[in-house]
Amino acid sequence: MYSLTIFVLITRLIISHDVNCICFRFLEEKLVLCTFTNGNHAFFQITFFLTSYVIPLAITVCLYIGMVFRLWKSGFGALTENNRILQGKRRVTWMVVTVVSVFALCWLPIQVISVLKSLHKYEITGLSVGIQIAAHVLGYLNSCVNPIIYLVMSGQFRRAFCQSFCCKTKISSSLTREQKESLRLSNIEGRTSIDCL
Repeated sequence: MYSLTIFVLITRLIISHDVNCICFRFLEEKLVLCTFTNGNHAFFQITFFLTSYVIPLAITVCLYIGMVFRLWKSGFGALTENNRILQGKRRVTWMVVTVVSVFALCWLPIQVISVLKSLHKYEITGLSVGIQIAAHVLGYLNSCVNPIIYLVMSGQFRRAFCQSFCCKTKISSSLTREQKESLRLSNIEGRTSIDCL
């Protein structure tokens, strides 16, 4: 099923693109320049916008809303739900909202510019090319920002990150025996009293 979906999605690339080769001479050397040409660039770019931005974003938002709803529904109204659990739920909710918002904001500029270019409504100037390059960088920057969001907003991710990079052993070597014992007891209880970041 997955392979069929991928095939259907890439057929728009096959339909809308063709290779146009141009031969020219440069400094006594014969060169060939191959460029993509397509008859219906606007259709291609709008379907690309829908399949690579709008639909994935809509699916992500729906799934995260379901996850957050289920999180808040669990234990709702229980007398045993204490302040620490409520803070954890709020933190997860804010982290989900932040991750989705950052994805939407990072990828929106380049998607809009690509659609406007395909409709011939984006004037090509030195400034507009610079904006397009910045929009491309912003889109790819999204992948770099997500781990930072998790580090800042999730104590559990921070602890796992520290353990992966041996921060725990570096920290524990500088602790006294009493501090190590306190840390060991807090780990047994499911809490870590030290964050390395």
